[in-house]
This record gives sequence, structure tokens and C-alpha cells, in this order.
Amino acid sequence: MLETSKSLEKAHPVDDIPNMDVVKGTPEKNDDDDDDDDIPDELKCEVVDMNNPQMDPLEWSFRKLISIPKKYYWQTGNYNVSTRTKVWHRTVGALGLSLRVAERVGEVLANITGLNSNRFNYITDHMTEEEWAAARRRAEEARLKRKEKREREKVAKEKHTIQVV
Repeated sequence: MLETSKSLEKAHPVDDIPNMDVVKGTPEKNDDDDDDDDIPDELKCEVVDMNNPQMDPLEWSFRKLISIPKKYYWQTGNYNVSTRTKVWHRTVGALGLSLRVAERVGEVLANITGLNSNRFNYITDHMTEEEWAAARRRAEEARLKRKEKREREKVAKEKHTIQVV
């Protein structure tokens, strides 16, 4: 169930904007969602499920401290917002951009150092088609041996199992 708070938390960057609702909890679809039509999109916050176990702890901490706007004022073209809202949007936008840049740089560095590659990549990159065919053949033989061994173990286990009727 969603909880709506008319008074904003002190940690919220736009706590002086009137008529802004901060929504916390599990997002649900309501018929009453049309009540927020009088509030501009720039002043609405993105609603996420803070109880989602799949949410990254860093994202959870950031969203707990800083609200993410639904739309930035430059996306909607509404430049008639308070300076505080503009600072809030610019800060969140800059943090998002810096995160994307850091992720790209980190990915490039991980690729260069080989952290994203298979640990046997240096071997498989230089294998010929004949070597690949032999490797596939050996893998299939090993798979069949494992299957036969499991079946033998299953039969042996059934032999030693006492049935109680």
C-alpha cells in the first residue's frame, strides 16, 4: 500500500515546494492517480519499490536520501520553476551522467585488463577448427561417461534400498 506524506522529509531537496507528495512503499495502480494532474511533472518524484530485494544497495541508499524527478525541467521545456528545483534537477542529472561515464570507463578498463574475458580465452582464441572438433568430441564423450556413471550409481542405490510396504 502506498503512503502519501504531505510534509516532506528534511533530507528531501525540494522541501519548500507546496502541494508536492512524496510517495513511499510499493507502487500500485490506482484509479485515483489522476488527482496529481495539477502538479507539474517536474515536481513529481519517480516511484520505486524500496522493499524490492533485487534493488542494488547503492541505489537503495541513494534513493533513500535523494528523490529522483519523474521528468527534468529541460525535458518538458518548463523553465518557470524555482531555482531550488533547477539545482535539484541539475544535481541529479549530473550525478546520473557521471555514473554513466564511470561505468563506461570501468568497462573499458575491465576489457583491457581481461577481467571480462573467459579465463581460458587465451587458449580458445588460437584454436583451429580441427582442435575445436576434437574438444567437442572429448566433451561429448565425457558427458556420456558421466551419464553412465550416474545410471550405474542409481541402479546400485536401488539394489541396496529396502522397500517397506
